[in-house]
Amino acid sequence: MSMWHHREACVEAKLSREGAAAVR
Repeated sequence: MSMWHHREACVEAKLSREGAAAVR
């Protein structure tokens, strides 16, 4: 298991949430 993958997923989720909040 690589931590990079988990980190990327976390970052993507954060960006997605921020983007959704900005759009709304």
